Formats: sequence, structure tokens, C-alpha cells
Amino acid sequence: MNNEYIFVLNEKGLRVTTYLVGLHGDTEESVLSFAKMQYPNHTYLSGTQEMQNEFVSNNKCYINGNFIDYVPEPVAPTKAERITEIKAYYDKRFETLEQTLARRTLSGASVADLQEQYKKLTQEMIAKIKEVK
Repeated sequence: MNNEYIFVLNEKGLRVTTYLVGLHGDTEESVLSFAKMQYPNHTYLSGTQEMQNEFVSNNKCYINGNFIDYVPEPVAPTKAERITEIKAYYDKRFETLEQTLARRTLSGASVADLQEQYKKLTQEMIAKIKEVK
């Protein structure tokens, strides 16, 4: 038995959902009508099991009558994510300073240069965070 489907696609040709004729309605027309009620302003495509496989198993999208590989658009990190990355980078550097500070303190050596490095790193981190837009 050949399954008949109604595919609901977004503006990029990605499958949003699939309805099966015989399960979601008795006829292709009734399933299409149901899909339009559930997902207005989408694209609707009638198709076969092979098309379902392309969407689901092969992660394809459907544009201009052809299946093509889906290539996700790069997502720019949010301001909060960029700030978190900056802090993580400097946290590693601060950790190294703290370890060196502990060793020097235990041995009675001077830590003045470490204090200066800490101040410089802190100012550098603050400047980088302020640059984030």
C-alpha cells in the first residue's frame, strides 16, 4: 500500500509536520484542509513515502520542486553568550595567576607583579565586555 502524505513546509522549505491521508482524514482534500487550518500561511505539498524519507531520514528541504540538503543558517551568538565566552577565557587566566600567587605566597616570594597582571587582565576583560554589542 502506498502512503499519501500532506507535508507542511515553512518559508525555507523545511518540513514543519506531516499528515497521513487515511489517518488524519479520509481524503487528500480533507487532510489538506485540516493542515491549512492548523498551519495557515505555510506551503502544503502532497507526496509519497519516498518524499517523507527525504524529509525525515535525509534531512532535506524542498525548494522549487526539488529536494536539497538543508544547510542551517549560522546563528550569531547573543550578547550574553559573547560575554560568557569572554569571562570564561579570563577565568582561565585568573586561575593561573591564583595558582602562581599561592605558590609564591607559600615560598615568601614577592607577588607585586602578579597583582599588576591581575589589574591589567581585569581592565582588559572589562574593555572587551564593553565592546560587545
